[in-house]
Amino acid sequence: MQNSHLHKKSDYLWTFCAKPGQGIVYSSKVGKSDYLPAHKVRLVDTHGAGDSFIGAFCARLSSGDSFVRAVAYANATAALMVSTEGSDFVSPEVVKRFLRPQRDAELGT
Repeated sequence: MQNSHLHKKSDYLWTFCAKPGQGIVYSSKVGKSDYLPAHKVRLVDTHGAGDSFIGAFCARLSSGDSFVRAVAYANATAALMVSTEGSDFVSPEVVKRFLRPQRDAELGT
């Protein structure tokens, strides 16, 4: 199953195509395209995964994150969403804790 969403801001048109359990491909009108692998989580319930992805992406982008950082944050948010029962809210604090080991590895700490 593929999900896609288009979001237009300024001169950019962004496309997201998610393949559950495998990752997300994202691209922009200006030609940048990349792949972000899925986080390895136990799949419990897919309700709210797409909504949480788009909500987290827009929230991070509007708070000043780069496009790539906003996609990474949204990817983590959706992973946390599918690892819980129902459509519970995934708080920013939970996402930050989830991403902390990845960030520490990137920084060498």
